[in-house]
Amino acid sequence: MGIKGKEIVQLDVQELIMDINRAYADEWLAAYAYTHMAQVVTGRQAAKHLAELLQETAEE
Repeated sequence: MGIKGKEIVQLDVQELIMDINRAYADEWLAAYAYTHMAQVVTGRQAAKHLAELLQETAEE
């Protein structure tokens, strides 16, 4: 961001970058968790839950 852009926005750019990185990491963690759960799901309804978990993984 340029100097004028920082003046207009009036926020700490480093804090914004940290927030964006934190949100990005949360998305990756959620995708990893859904993938892991899809690999270990068992039981009579496993096929149904597997499809739901894989869909959630794709959305993340």
